[in-house]
Amino acid sequence: MNDFAVPLPKLTRANKTSGIQLMNDIPDVPKAVGPYSQIAIAGDKIYLSGQLPLDPKTGKLVSGTIEEQTEQVFNNIEAVLKGAGLGLTDVARCSVYLTDMSRFPNMNAIYAKRFGGHRPARETIGVSALAIGAAVEITVIAHKRKE
Repeated sequence: MNDFAVPLPKLTRANKTSGIQLMNDIPDVPKAVGPYSQIAIAGDKIYLSGQLPLDPKTGKLVSGTIEEQTEQVFNNIEAVLKGAGLGLTDVARCSVYLTDMSRFPNMNAIYAKRFGGHRPARETIGVSALAIGAAVEITVIAHKRKE
């Protein structure tokens, strides 16, 4: 059930062999910076592509602190989930990628604030670089709500 007043973007038809549906052109979400979909739906699992701290209006990297970049990543995650009629409480698992692990406590404070009492499974991975010079990228796996 869609809890939001905005109409949902149209899904592609499921591939006959895989049954996977793809979704793009979601309102308030930065355009993909490569050949991928924002969401892939396989059965009751929702796989979001990694979200970077991109401003959806300009398509440019949000410069600033790790806290500001993490906030923007969560804004983008919430917009993608909203496009599928979901929210952060539907997230089962997260992967966080950081270019500087010394910033983990700062990212983690925003992460904890945004998820509140919901605690999905997670790993945090230190990487040497991320696309477009971002300091953080987060990807999530969510679960469809029961109708």
